[in-house]
Amino acid sequence: MDPLPFDDESTLLVRTDFSDQEGWEALRRTCREGLAEVTEPCFVDDRAYEGATVEELLELVSEEETFILVADRVTLSHEDDAPLLAVDTFRDFEEDEGDEGEGDEYGQRFRVGLTGLRSVVVNLSLANTDFDEFAESAGEDGVFRGIVPASLSDGKDQELLESFRAYRRGEG
Repeated sequence: MDPLPFDDESTLLVRTDFSDQEGWEALRRTCREGLAEVTEPCFVDDRAYEGATVEELLELVSEEETFILVADRVTLSHEDDAPLLAVDTFRDFEEDEGDEGEGDEYGQRFRVGLTGLRSVVVNLSLANTDFDEFAESAGEDGVFRGIVPASLSDGKDQELLESFRAYRRGEG
């Protein structure tokens, strides 16, 4: 497998499961449209990464990347909200602390549903929120779906979810 691409203006989304092309296309459309205001997703859609583990992806990610999103079997087999796997790839190169170049959360992961995706992408990209704060805020099922109650939300996260569901049904 080749090293994963890096572009500090985009969010890397790597596909590791190729069992559902229609689900992948629905996810791509949803992410492209839903994240347009905050980032340009960089989709890695290459069978060379099929079945890749998080550990293998960590070996291929740029040292400058702070997190990646992974569309794996769980993501593409979940017809309701396609929970992506978010993986912390931030490396802390503070030599004076005696670590080995990896932050405390390096390699940590959690699932993020579509209603929490914008919040995760924006806040991790800007370093407003630590990775572990999102991981700790995941629901009982291990999926982070947002912190703001739907009644206080601007509605865009719910629109993202509804768009995905419509694409999965072949509408749109």
